[in-house]
Amino acid sequence: MVVIIFVIPFLIHCAFKVYSCDFLSTDKWDAGDILQFYGSMLAFIGTVSLGVLSLHQNQIIKEESDKRIRLQELRKREMIKPMFRVRLKNKCDCNSKIEVQIENITDNDAFEVYFFPMQIINSKKDILWKKESTIHQDAILGKEIYTLKLQNDGWIEDDVSIKIGMKCNDKYGGERKYNIYAFCKTKSALPHFYIKEIVEV
Repeated sequence: MVVIIFVIPFLIHCAFKVYSCDFLSTDKWDAGDILQFYGSMLAFIGTVSLGVLSLHQNQIIKEESDKRIRLQELRKREMIKPMFRVRLKNKCDCNSKIEVQIENITDNDAFEVYFFPMQIINSKKDILWKKESTIHQDAILGKEIYTLKLQNDGWIEDDVSIKIGMKCNDKYGGERKYNIYAFCKTKSALPHFYIKEIVEV
C-alpha cells in the first residue's frame, strides 16, 4: 500500500521534474496528467476489487442461506416422519406362519406401504424361505397397528435370521425405507424383531 500510494507517484514526479529525457519531454502531458491517470486506474482497480469482494460475500451468504434452508427442511422432514415398532404376534410350530405386528407409534400417517423382500436365511447365508410377491398396504395411520402375515415355512436349524424390507411415503410424498430383522439363536427361540430406518446420504 505504501508503494502504491506514495512511491509510485513520487517516481512519476521525479521522472518529470528531476530527470529529463526526450521521451518524457512533450507538450501533450505533464506529471499531473500522469498522476491523474494513475489515480483513475487505482480507482478502477478498487471498484473492480470491491465488486469481486461483494460477489464473493454474496456467494457465501447464499451458501449459508441454502444450508439453513436444507437444515430446516431436514428438521421438518424428521418431524413428519412415521416411526414404527415391530413385535411378534403369532407363530405356529417350528416358527412357521409368523405374524408380525407393525405399530405406527407416531401421529404421522404412512402411505403406500410395501413389504419386500421377505426372507429367512441360515448362518451359511442360504435362503430357507422367501416370499416371491410384494405385500402392499394403502396406509398405516398414526397409532395404528398392521399385522404382516408371512405364511412362511418352518425351520429346524439354529442361527436363523428373518429379514424384511419395508418402504412407505410420508404425508408429503417423501419415501422412507426400513429394514425389519430378527435373529433366532436356536430353532425353539421366539424371533425378536427390530426395525431400522435406512438413511440415504
